[in-house]
Amino acid sequence: MRWTLAWPLVAVACHNSPKPCVAHDACDAGQECIANLCVVEGSDPVPPRSTRYVLSPSASGIVSSQHPSAATGLPALASLGSRATGPVAWYLDFTPSWPETSRIDQAFLVLSPPPGAPYPSSDVDLETWRVSEPWRIQELAWSNQPARDPPHAEGIASASPPRPARIDVTHIVRYWQHHPYDRHGLAIEARSGSGHGVSFETGAGGGRPPQLEVYVTEQ
Repeated sequence: MRWTLAWPLVAVACHNSPKPCVAHDACDAGQECIANLCVVEGSDPVPPRSTRYVLSPSASGIVSSQHPSAATGLPALASLGSRATGPVAWYLDFTPSWPETSRIDQAFLVLSPPPGAPYPSSDVDLETWRVSEPWRIQELAWSNQPARDPPHAEGIASASPPRPARIDVTHIVRYWQHHPYDRHGLAIEARSGSGHGVSFETGAGGGRPPQLEVYVTEQ
């Protein structure tokens, strides 16, 4: 699925990795929080006239000390940063649908909270890593997780109110574009959290699955 965007040309700040945010007061002077990124006031988080591709996972598995094997099935919710569930690792794989010759402008991993989700007691810091070796749902386990390597990305899940988390994974997707035989998906974990943590729909049982939004310039 794709859309062509034709936004007015605006000045966009040149940052290697924009700072993640959930509110304007988290950004520096002269910046605002748009799409969970600190960008120059009045600018857009993606270049104008990009083509957007939206991908759902081709594979999704969750493992933890309490859910040691992904082969037992995908739960409806992924709870990250919760004291009750402890550390959780969520693995996602995607099959690229954009042209191989495209230039990757921006990419976001979008995670959606369920309706009526309880408010976390504080914002939850999320980390997304590039998975660097093949994995299969049937073999994925807490004691048997695939290796991860840079680049990695950081994001923030908002405490109040719960809203979709948008994690800037541009560097990871650009790596995939230059290393097509080294695409093995993403691993998401909470770097911080307390109390209930934060929950996201996995797509199992009719919920909204994670989405990978990729903005490209087709060449």
